[in-house]
Amino acid sequence: MLYYHFHQPHRSDPSVPEYGLWMSKVYDAWLARPEYQHSIRMLEDIVALSSGVRGSVETLGLAPPTSVVIESDGSIEAVDTLRSVEEGATWLGLDVLRHSFDEALSHPKLLHRQHGKEALAEQCRACPLVDVCGGGYLPHRFSEAQGYRNPSVYCADLEYLIRHVQGSLRQHGWNAYAQAASPP
Repeated sequence: MLYYHFHQPHRSDPSVPEYGLWMSKVYDAWLARPEYQHSIRMLEDIVALSSGVRGSVETLGLAPPTSVVIESDGSIEAVDTLRSVEEGATWLGLDVLRHSFDEALSHPKLLHRQHGKEALAEQCRACPLVDVCGGGYLPHRFSEAQGYRNPSVYCADLEYLIRHVQGSLRQHGWNAYAQAASPP
């Protein structure tokens, strides 16, 4: 399995889809060589979600994530990536000896992840691609002023990549769920 990660420490203009352009090239290369049989979960999920199938990663789509982290001391915490947004973002005060995983997933700190479209910024709720992008990855949406109710800093990139993938699928005869989410 290949993992593609693109780190952009400084974005001069977030409206320019540099990452989306780059990932579109990765998609084209991935599609052009099916004999390699590489798995690129982000791209696979864009295809799946565009077709109305639930994705497998929590970075895309609107399905409520079902992941928590169990620390070596037995404490149950929110996913590690939330540590990048603020101090204590992952701490739930729960542990495996006294709390169930259902309690963890319904913890007030994680409820923003359980409300799908309603938890997103107005701009995201109105976007025709929201069922695929899901508003973007949580750490990329956080601000102190509005919590996670912001568009992703990669919004333009996600839009570019999703439209590129869906356009490619249409060229290959795809005519499914996401047709309504994309202009002709």
